[in-house]
Amino acid sequence: MDFSSYFGELNSLYASGVATEHSYRPALERLFKGIDPGLKVVNEPQRLTDVGAPDFSFHRGDVLIGNAEAKIIGADLRNLKNREKDQRDRYLKALPNLIYTDGLEFLFYRDARLVTDVRIGRLNGAVHPDPDRFGVLGTALKDFAAQTPITITKPEVQARLMAGKAALIKDILARSLIADADRKTDLAGQYQAFRDQLIHDISIADFAGMYAETIAYGNPAYTAPPIAPPTSSRNGRSTA
Repeated sequence: MDFSSYFGELNSLYASGVATEHSYRPALERLFKGIDPGLKVVNEPQRLTDVGAPDFSFHRGDVLIGNAEAKIIGADLRNLKNREKDQRDRYLKALPNLIYTDGLEFLFYRDARLVTDVRIGRLNGAVHPDPDRFGVLGTALKDFAAQTPITITKPEVQARLMAGKAALIKDILARSLIADADRKTDLAGQYQAFRDQLIHDISIADFAGMYAETIAYGNPAYTAPPIAPPTSSRNGRSTA
């Protein structure tokens, strides 16, 4: 991992005074790609919508082994507020191998527990690296990349993980529908069709929950009522 180039990029961006959270992503992506040549790092992975899912995904072959969420440099990762706190809580429930970082501090979560915290620099008028911590971060990243998908042997573990993923999907879908005020997406079309044909007053939250449960479990929260069999008249003809 080339920490010298990494901090050069961070300082240049920070000094510009106009860098956003997204501006730092390419530097982080290059740092992450230095973990292991066999690891595929995807910045802005394909997601259900443009309003959800972590910023990075990490793959070994076709297997997803972890995710990372990147915040603006200098963010207080331990005291996130409001929407960002809610987002982190959802990610922790659904994603067993997760990094939260502002580019200087890296929090490693495994099964919703904080297992490692490494800070490699600080802000004080500029970005100041702490070279003594580079090796610690390198070791933590390699350990993160060495994780493999867990083997589920207990029903309660499976239930907890599936519930977390369903909650994450529900939130992503609901936010997408709220953001799509003009109802231009396929998802919005499905929502409108559901309202027109089945449950006329279903809310966005309830529809998103039904959709998420269908994806996660194949068991939607709302099902059509059973159709009563036709009755017969005295002459044997159906009255349906």
